[in-house]
Amino acid sequence: MSPCTDAAIDLRILLASILAGARPFWSAATTEVTHELVKCAHQEGVAALVDKRLRELPTGDLAAPLEVRQAFSAAARSEAISSMLLQSEALRVLSLMAEADIPGLLLKGSALAYWAYPQPHLRACSDVDLLLPSREAAEQLSDRLTASGFERSETSGELVAYELLCRRPVS
Repeated sequence: MSPCTDAAIDLRILLASILAGARPFWSAATTEVTHELVKCAHQEGVAALVDKRLRELPTGDLAAPLEVRQAFSAAARSEAISSMLLQSEALRVLSLMAEADIPGLLLKGSALAYWAYPQPHLRACSDVDLLLPSREAAEQLSDRLTASGFERSETSGELVAYELLCRRPVS
């Protein structure tokens, strides 16, 4: 069974019911099912949110099995670490922008994580998207980023217009 495919629709239904605050019926949660459920939650970007909801469920007979709770707790810790690293990079980039007096706007996942969620790691994201006022400002920021350890990658495609991609290798 491949996580989050049509064959695994029950995994999505279970995740959705947990996120909606329902008290799901826990059938025998085998190690394989637990692994597939966490993997599906990661692919959907909701593992930390599921962990939060599982912690809010009552204890006793209605609680998720210990193995499930432990697996989601570990997944949430991993997402929190990734979120902290991404937040550090976002602050670094925004600082470079401020030093160079380059105006810009933080967009999409990162902006939502800091604005709309009680803890940023509850909104899974893997990059930092910025809107800059001009191609010149983007080039100026790109130069500063590459000077500080980022690598510029060229984007291509029919629908790409004035997009610059800068990555920093992390080891």
